[in-house]
Amino acid sequence: MRAIIIGGGSCNKNIKEYILSGDFIVCADSGYDNAKYLGIVPDLVIGDMDSIVSAVPSGTEIVTAPVQKDETDSMLCVNILAERGFDNILLFGALGGRPDHSFANITLLLYAAKKGIHLEIVHELSHMFIIDSKTEISGNKGDTFSLFALGGDAHGITAKGLFYPLDNETLYADNPRGVSNELLENKASVSVGNGYLLAIHIKGGEKNEQY
Repeated sequence: MRAIIIGGGSCNKNIKEYILSGDFIVCADSGYDNAKYLGIVPDLVIGDMDSIVSAVPSGTEIVTAPVQKDETDSMLCVNILAERGFDNILLFGALGGRPDHSFANITLLLYAAKKGIHLEIVHELSHMFIIDSKTEISGNKGDTFSLFALGGDAHGITAKGLFYPLDNETLYADNPRGVSNELLENKASVSVGNGYLLAIHIKGGEKNEQY
């Protein structure tokens, strides 16, 4: 089952294009302000409510957490969705604003992957997700596609359909070698034998004005 999380960071104005019939929509705290501005009605609002401005309408399910807690509001959303059986999640409003919150959301990708959940951050024209086995990449020729080892070194990496291919190679967590690769066609494939890769797919490539 698929769910949408809307966070309080910079949020795509075209988010509605990603929402499918049947998607379960969750707002992480002030993510509700983003949802309200974009005309999106959530099924659930989760958080400590320390930064939300708008009043959540009656009838909307709310899960309130203490302000002093070990989890971020986004992490609470992932955990609750996992408990409810969701294993495919798109996260909007994860980046922008405070850099510590942005980094926390990026590390949340790895946390979710280790729980068997496909979590993907969508920000403007970029998509971020974890690769821990073999994955097919769909895009357009010239799209920027970067790979970084996350949570430790990643071994046995094979990448095909990219300008800089990899053949059973290693990417190290302290070396950004995998930045700014490029799709040669509309399809590519990446596999990793051991470890986790953070994939960042930028549609339109590095010449896009937003980057």
